[in-house]
Amino acid sequence: MVETPEQAEFVNRTMGFEPGAPPPKRKRQFLVTKIAAGVAAGIFLFIVGIVVLVAVLVSAGSTASNTTSAGNPDTTAAAPAAAPAATTSAFDPQPSDITVKVKIDSKDNFGDAGSVITYEPDATLNSSAFDPNVTYQVTYEVRGGQDGPEIHSFTVTGNQMTYDQETTQTASVNQKLTARVTSVDATS
Repeated sequence: MVETPEQAEFVNRTMGFEPGAPPPKRKRQFLVTKIAAGVAAGIFLFIVGIVVLVAVLVSAGSTASNTTSAGNPDTTAAAPAAAPAATTSAFDPQPSDITVKVKIDSKDNFGDAGSVITYEPDATLNSSAFDPNVTYQVTYEVRGGQDGPEIHSFTVTGNQMTYDQETTQTASVNQKLTARVTSVDATS
C-alpha cells in the first residue's frame, strides 16, 4: 500500500505513468462494431437454417399415391404396389414397350441452396404387350437430381397406372429431369 507521495511517484514511474498525469483511459475496442457483427452473423445463420428446414420438409413430405389411365393426366388416390411375382403368359412386356417421361408438378427455388422439384411419371404403353388382366410393376430411373439417379416404380393393370408423386433436389430450378424404364415384372 502506498503511504507517502514519494512512494506514489515511484509506483507511477515504475508503471509507466508520468507524474501528475491522470491515469490512462481504457480502450473500448470497438464494442459497438463487435456487437453489430455478432448480430448480423446470428441473423444470417438463422435465415440459412430456415431455408434448409423448409427444403427438408418439402422434400420429405411430398409423396402422394396416384392412379391414372396410361397417357391420361386425370389422377385419383390408390393403394401401393404389391411385390413382383412370376407369371406365364402369351404377353411378355419389355422395357422397350413403355416410354416414360417426367411430368413436373411443381418447382420450389431456394436460391443458392438449390431447388426442390415434385414430379410424377408420364408413361405411354404398347398395349399389345400387356395382358389387361395382369398387374405389372414397372421400374424406372430418373436422372438429373442432385443425389444422382433415383429408382422408382409404378404399376399398370389394363389401362390404369398407379404411381407415387416423387421429389428431388437439384442445383438449379432449370435442371432437366429424364427417365427411362429399367424393368417390367408381372405381379399378379
